[in-house]
Amino acid sequence: MRQPEINEREWHTPGNWHGGWLGIYSSEQDTRLLVPKRHRLMGWTFNFAHPGARFLLGLLLGAAILAALMGRRS
Repeated sequence: MRQPEINEREWHTPGNWHGGWLGIYSSEQDTRLLVPKRHRLMGWTFNFAHPGARFLLGLLLGAAILAALMGRRS
């Protein structure tokens, strides 16, 4: 089986989705960093099993915290 087929199979596996309406996705066998949410009109989500997902999430949260702190100093 080729990787795109594995990715699609993993995306359709209910056990890889957590958090109800939040649509938190986690699959070590899916190589994509970003995947469409289960309800595709709701956008995209990180594959939290992908090594880059935690790094990017931390980077985004860090930037938001830094922006909030800088805004308080003004």
